[in-house]
Amino acid sequence: MGQPCIAKLQHYVPRFLLRNFGTGKKDQLYVFDKLSGKCFKAAAHKVAAENQFYDFDYKEYTLTLEPSLAQLESQAAKIIRKLLNASNMQALSPEDRAMLARFFSVQMVRTKASRERWHHMGKLLADGIRRIAPDNSQELIEKYVGPESNRNEEALRAVHFIQSAPENFALHFLEKTWLLLKTNKKHAFCIGDHPLGMQNSIQKEFQGNIGLAVEGIEIYFPLDPENALAMWCPSHEANIRQGLVSGVKSSLERIVFAIDTGCPLQYVPENVINFNSLQIIYAERYVFSFSDDFVLARNMLRANPGLRTGPRYTAG
Repeated sequence: MGQPCIAKLQHYVPRFLLRNFGTGKKDQLYVFDKLSGKCFKAAAHKVAAENQFYDFDYKEYTLTLEPSLAQLESQAAKIIRKLLNASNMQALSPEDRAMLARFFSVQMVRTKASRERWHHMGKLLADGIRRIAPDNSQELIEKYVGPESNRNEEALRAVHFIQSAPENFALHFLEKTWLLLKTNKKHAFCIGDHPLGMQNSIQKEFQGNIGLAVEGIEIYFPLDPENALAMWCPSHEANIRQGLVSGVKSSLERIVFAIDTGCPLQYVPENVINFNSLQIIYAERYVFSFSDDFVLARNMLRANPGLRTGPRYTAG
Protein backbone atom coordinates (compact mmCIF):
# COMPACT_ATOMS: atom_id res chain seq x y z
CA MET A 1 0.00 0.00 0.00
CA GLY A 2 1.41 3.43 -0.95
CA GLN A 3 1.94 6.26 1.46
CA PRO A 4 -0.93 8.79 1.69
CA CYS A 5 -0.37 12.01 -0.19
CA ILE A 6 0.63 14.81 2.20
CA ALA A 7 -0.01 18.38 1.10
CA LYS A 8 3.23 20.30 0.58
CA LEU A 9 1.50 23.68 1.07
CA GLN A 10 0.21 23.55 4.63
CA HIS A 11 -2.26 26.07 6.04
CA TYR A 12 -2.06 27.64 9.48
CA VAL A 13 -5.55 29.12 8.99
CA PRO A 14 -7.89 26.33 7.85
CA ARG A 15 -8.95 26.51 4.23
CA PHE A 16 -12.63 26.04 5.08
CA LEU A 17 -12.54 29.29 7.08
CA LEU A 18 -10.73 31.19 4.36
CA ARG A 19 -13.23 29.91 1.79
CA ASN A 20 -16.04 31.30 3.94
CA PHE A 21 -14.59 34.76 3.20
CA GLY A 22 -14.01 34.09 -0.49
CA THR A 23 -16.19 34.80 -3.48
CA GLY A 24 -16.70 33.12 -6.84
CA LYS A 25 -15.87 29.62 -7.99
CA LYS A 26 -12.21 29.96 -6.98
CA ASP A 27 -12.99 31.43 -3.54
CA GLN A 28 -11.10 34.61 -4.28
CA LEU A 29 -10.59 36.88 -1.29
CA TYR A 30 -8.87 40.20 -0.72
CA VAL A 31 -5.63 40.19 1.21
CA PHE A 32 -4.12 43.12 3.10
CA ASP A 33 -0.40 42.87 3.81
CA LYS A 34 0.33 44.76 7.04
CA LEU A 35 4.06 44.81 6.34
CA SER A 36 3.88 46.43 2.89
CA GLY A 37 0.51 48.15 3.24
CA LYS A 38 -0.59 46.65 -0.08
CA CYS A 39 -3.85 44.93 -0.96
CA PHE A 40 -4.20 42.14 -3.51
CA LYS A 41 -6.57 39.35 -4.48
CA ALA A 42 -5.77 35.66 -4.08
CA ALA A 43 -7.43 32.26 -3.99
CA ALA A 44 -8.23 31.01 -0.50
CA HIS A 45 -6.17 27.84 -0.94
CA LYS A 46 -3.00 29.84 -1.60
CA VAL A 47 -2.90 32.11 1.47
CA ALA A 48 -2.12 31.70 5.20
CA ALA A 49 0.10 28.75 4.31
CA GLU A 50 3.74 27.78 3.92
CA ASN A 51 5.45 24.81 2.34
CA GLN A 52 6.04 21.97 4.83
CA PHE A 53 4.99 24.20 7.74
CA TYR A 54 4.15 21.22 9.98
CA ASP A 55 6.94 18.89 8.80
CA PHE A 56 9.84 18.05 11.12
CA ASP A 57 12.78 15.70 11.28
CA TYR A 58 13.09 13.13 14.05
CA LYS A 59 16.20 10.95 13.94
CA GLU A 60 16.35 9.71 10.34
CA TYR A 61 12.64 10.26 9.69
CA THR A 62 10.67 13.17 8.27
CA LEU A 63 7.29 13.40 9.99
CA THR A 64 4.34 15.79 9.79
CA LEU A 65 1.28 16.92 11.75
CA GLU A 66 -0.61 17.83 8.59
CA PRO A 67 -2.92 14.76 8.42
CA SER A 68 -4.02 15.03 12.05
CA LEU A 69 -4.62 18.76 11.66
CA ALA A 70 -6.64 18.15 8.50
CA GLN A 71 -8.79 15.64 10.41
CA LEU A 72 -9.40 18.15 13.22
CA GLU A 73 -10.32 20.83 10.68
CA SER A 74 -12.78 18.50 8.96
CA GLN A 75 -14.56 17.82 12.24
CA ALA A 76 -14.65 21.52 13.15
CA ALA A 77 -15.88 22.51 9.69
CA LYS A 78 -18.95 20.27 10.02
CA ILE A 79 -19.83 21.72 13.41
CA ILE A 80 -19.34 25.32 12.30
CA ARG A 81 -21.47 24.68 9.21
CA LYS A 82 -24.21 23.25 11.44
CA LEU A 83 -24.02 26.36 13.61
CA LEU A 84 -24.18 28.73 10.65
CA ASN A 85 -27.12 26.86 9.12
CA ALA A 86 -29.06 26.89 12.40
CA SER A 87 -27.99 30.42 13.37
CA ASN A 88 -28.39 29.45 17.00
CA MET A 89 -25.86 28.37 19.64
CA GLN A 90 -28.29 25.79 21.00
CA ALA A 91 -27.76 23.75 17.83
CA LEU A 92 -24.41 22.68 19.29
CA SER A 93 -24.36 19.63 21.52
CA PRO A 94 -21.92 19.37 24.45
CA GLU A 95 -19.81 17.10 22.24
CA ASP A 96 -19.80 19.75 19.50
CA ARG A 97 -18.58 22.39 21.93
CA ALA A 98 -15.90 20.06 23.24
CA MET A 99 -14.66 19.46 19.70
CA LEU A 100 -14.61 23.18 18.93
CA ALA A 101 -12.74 23.82 22.20
CA ARG A 102 -10.05 21.40 21.02
CA PHE A 103 -10.03 23.07 17.61
CA PHE A 104 -9.62 26.55 19.14
CA SER A 105 -6.89 25.29 21.47
CA VAL A 106 -4.87 24.03 18.52
CA GLN A 107 -5.63 27.07 16.36
CA MET A 108 -4.25 29.33 19.06
CA VAL A 109 -0.77 27.79 18.85
CA ARG A 110 -0.50 26.54 15.25
CA THR A 111 -0.13 29.85 13.41
CA LYS A 112 2.86 31.70 12.04
CA ALA A 113 2.13 34.43 14.59
CA SER A 114 2.46 31.94 17.43
CA ARG A 115 5.85 30.73 16.18
CA GLU A 116 7.14 34.24 15.68
CA ARG A 117 6.04 35.22 19.20
CA TRP A 118 7.86 32.30 20.80
CA HIS A 119 10.93 32.92 18.64
CA HIS A 120 10.97 36.52 19.77
CA MET A 121 10.62 35.51 23.42
CA GLY A 122 13.61 33.19 23.06
CA LYS A 123 15.66 36.07 21.71
CA LEU A 124 14.62 38.25 24.64
CA LEU A 125 15.66 35.58 27.12
CA ALA A 126 18.98 35.03 25.37
CA ASP A 127 19.70 38.79 25.30
CA GLY A 128 18.89 39.01 29.00
CA ILE A 129 21.27 36.16 29.83
CA ARG A 130 24.04 37.81 27.80
CA ARG A 131 23.62 41.00 29.82
CA ILE A 132 23.48 39.31 33.21
CA ALA A 133 26.12 36.62 32.69
CA PRO A 134 28.36 37.55 29.77
CA ASP A 135 31.16 35.15 30.73
CA ASN A 136 29.16 31.93 30.47
CA SER A 137 26.15 33.16 28.53
CA GLN A 138 26.32 30.52 25.77
CA GLU A 139 26.16 27.65 28.26
CA LEU A 140 23.23 29.24 30.10
CA ILE A 141 21.39 30.04 26.88
CA GLU A 142 21.61 26.41 25.76
CA LYS A 143 20.43 25.28 29.20
CA TYR A 144 17.47 27.64 29.65
CA VAL A 145 16.57 28.73 26.11
CA GLY A 146 17.73 25.74 24.10
CA PRO A 147 20.17 25.29 21.24
CA GLU A 148 20.51 27.95 18.60
CA SER A 149 17.21 28.09 16.79
CA ASN A 150 16.84 26.53 13.36
CA ARG A 151 13.82 25.56 11.31
CA ASN A 152 13.61 22.02 12.65
CA GLU A 153 14.01 23.12 16.28
CA GLU A 154 11.18 25.62 15.82
CA ALA A 155 9.05 22.95 14.15
CA LEU A 156 9.67 20.53 17.02
CA ARG A 157 8.64 23.14 19.58
CA ALA A 158 5.53 23.87 17.53
CA VAL A 159 4.69 20.16 17.45
CA HIS A 160 4.92 20.00 21.24
CA PHE A 161 2.67 23.05 21.71
CA ILE A 162 0.12 21.82 19.19
CA GLN A 163 -0.08 18.28 20.54
CA SER A 164 -0.46 19.42 24.14
CA ALA A 165 -2.84 22.33 23.38
CA PRO A 166 -6.19 20.50 23.81
CA GLU A 167 -5.17 19.12 27.18
CA ASN A 168 -3.83 22.47 28.35
CA PHE A 169 -6.40 24.88 26.97
CA ALA A 170 -9.70 23.24 25.93
CA LEU A 171 -11.26 23.42 29.37
CA HIS A 172 -10.63 27.18 29.51
CA PHE A 173 -12.61 27.63 26.28
CA LEU A 174 -15.44 25.45 27.56
CA GLU A 175 -15.73 27.48 30.77
CA LYS A 176 -16.51 30.65 28.82
CA THR A 177 -19.92 32.07 27.92
CA TRP A 178 -20.35 31.47 24.18
CA LEU A 179 -22.34 33.81 21.95
CA LEU A 180 -23.02 33.88 18.23
CA LEU A 181 -22.40 37.36 16.81
CA LYS A 182 -24.18 38.71 13.73
CA THR A 183 -23.51 41.60 11.36
CA ASN A 184 -24.11 42.29 7.65
CA LYS A 185 -21.92 42.59 4.58
CA LYS A 186 -22.03 46.38 4.67
CA HIS A 187 -20.23 46.19 8.03
CA ALA A 188 -18.58 42.81 7.65
CA PHE A 189 -16.20 40.82 9.80
CA CYS A 190 -12.68 40.22 8.50
CA ILE A 191 -10.29 37.42 9.45
CA GLY A 192 -6.59 37.67 10.22
CA ASP A 193 -3.85 35.07 9.89
CA HIS A 194 -4.14 34.51 13.67
CA PRO A 195 -7.93 34.45 14.00
CA LEU A 196 -8.28 34.15 17.78
CA GLY A 197 -8.40 37.74 18.99
CA MET A 198 -8.51 38.67 22.67
CA GLN A 199 -9.16 41.75 24.74
CA ASN A 200 -9.81 42.62 28.36
CA SER A 201 -11.24 45.81 29.82
CA ILE A 202 -10.05 44.94 33.34
CA GLN A 203 -6.69 46.53 34.05
CA LYS A 204 -4.56 45.24 36.92
CA GLU A 205 -1.46 47.06 38.09
CA PHE A 206 1.77 45.15 37.44
CA GLN A 207 -0.13 42.26 35.83
CA GLY A 208 -0.94 41.30 32.28
CA ASN A 209 -4.63 41.02 31.42
CA ILE A 210 -4.51 38.80 28.32
CA GLY A 211 -4.75 35.06 28.80
CA LEU A 212 -7.33 32.28 28.60
CA ALA A 213 -7.78 32.02 32.36
CA VAL A 214 -7.54 35.74 33.17
CA GLU A 215 -10.58 37.39 34.72
CA GLY A 216 -12.47 39.52 32.22
CA ILE A 217 -10.97 37.99 29.08
CA GLU A 218 -12.97 38.23 25.86
CA ILE A 219 -12.12 35.91 22.96
CA TYR A 220 -13.39 36.43 19.42
CA PHE A 221 -13.28 34.18 16.37
CA PRO A 222 -14.67 34.99 12.88
CA LEU A 223 -16.71 32.36 11.04
CA ASP A 224 -17.68 34.23 7.86
CA PRO A 225 -18.29 37.88 6.89
CA GLU A 226 -21.59 37.98 8.79
CA ASN A 227 -21.05 35.59 11.70
CA ALA A 228 -18.53 35.19 14.51
CA LEU A 229 -18.15 33.59 17.92
CA ALA A 230 -17.55 35.38 21.19
CA MET A 231 -16.28 33.50 24.23
CA TRP A 232 -16.43 35.65 27.36
CA CYS A 233 -15.18 35.19 30.88
CA PRO A 234 -18.21 34.15 33.01
CA SER A 235 -17.70 37.31 35.07
CA HIS A 236 -19.06 39.27 32.09
CA GLU A 237 -22.31 37.36 32.12
CA ALA A 238 -22.59 37.81 35.89
CA ASN A 239 -21.99 41.57 35.61
CA ILE A 240 -24.50 41.89 32.76
CA ARG A 241 -27.20 40.06 34.70
CA GLN A 242 -26.43 42.18 37.75
CA GLY A 243 -26.87 45.25 35.59
CA LEU A 244 -30.36 44.10 34.66
CA VAL A 245 -31.23 43.52 38.31
CA SER A 246 -29.93 46.99 39.12
CA GLY A 247 -32.15 48.54 36.48
CA VAL A 248 -29.42 49.27 33.93
CA LYS A 249 -30.93 47.87 30.72
CA SER A 250 -30.59 49.11 27.12
CA SER A 251 -28.22 46.74 25.28
CA LEU A 252 -27.87 44.42 28.26
CA GLU A 253 -31.27 42.89 27.58
CA ARG A 254 -30.20 41.93 24.07
CA ILE A 255 -27.06 40.25 25.40
CA VAL A 256 -28.93 38.25 28.03
CA PHE A 257 -31.51 37.23 25.44
CA ALA A 258 -28.71 35.96 23.17
CA ILE A 259 -27.10 34.03 26.02
CA ASP A 260 -30.36 32.46 27.18
CA THR A 261 -31.81 31.56 23.78
CA GLY A 262 -28.69 31.00 21.68
CA CYS A 263 -29.96 33.51 19.13
CA PRO A 264 -27.35 35.74 17.48
CA LEU A 265 -26.33 38.97 19.17
CA GLN A 266 -26.73 41.65 16.51
CA TYR A 267 -23.64 43.83 16.31
CA VAL A 268 -23.73 47.54 15.53
CA PRO A 269 -20.96 49.05 13.35
CA GLU A 270 -18.95 50.17 16.38
CA ASN A 271 -18.86 46.57 17.64
CA VAL A 272 -17.67 45.35 14.25
CA ILE A 273 -14.88 47.92 14.21
CA ASN A 274 -13.69 46.71 17.59
CA PHE A 275 -13.89 43.07 16.44
CA ASN A 276 -11.96 43.75 13.23
CA SER A 277 -9.35 45.81 15.06
CA LEU A 278 -8.48 42.69 17.09
CA GLN A 279 -8.07 40.67 13.90
CA ILE A 280 -5.70 43.34 12.58
CA ILE A 281 -3.72 43.56 15.83
CA TYR A 282 -3.25 39.81 16.23
CA ALA A 283 -2.47 39.10 12.57
CA GLU A 284 1.21 38.41 12.03
CA ARG A 285 1.10 39.85 8.53
CA TYR A 286 -2.11 39.24 6.56
CA VAL A 287 -5.76 40.22 6.98
CA PHE A 288 -8.42 38.70 4.69
CA SER A 289 -11.83 39.96 3.60
CA PHE A 290 -14.49 39.36 0.96
CA SER A 291 -14.11 43.07 0.02
CA ASP A 292 -11.16 45.36 -0.58
CA ASP A 293 -12.14 47.79 2.19
CA PHE A 294 -9.12 47.94 4.50
CA VAL A 295 -9.52 51.52 5.66
CA LEU A 296 -9.50 50.46 9.31
CA ALA A 297 -6.25 48.54 8.89
CA ARG A 298 -4.56 51.42 7.08
CA ASN A 299 -5.66 53.92 9.73
CA MET A 300 -4.47 51.67 12.56
CA LEU A 301 -1.06 51.18 10.96
CA ARG A 302 -0.73 54.89 10.32
CA ALA A 303 -1.40 55.58 13.99
CA ASN A 304 0.76 52.71 15.25
CA PRO A 305 3.42 51.35 12.83
CA GLY A 306 4.31 48.69 15.42
CA LEU A 307 1.19 46.82 14.33
CA ARG A 308 2.91 45.77 11.10
CA THR A 309 3.74 42.52 12.89
CA GLY A 310 1.73 40.52 15.39
CA PRO A 311 2.01 41.11 19.16
CA ARG A 312 5.39 40.49 20.76
CA TYR A 313 6.47 39.78 24.31
CA THR A 314 8.32 42.65 25.92
CA ALA A 315 11.07 42.63 28.51
CA GLY A 316 9.77 43.85 31.83
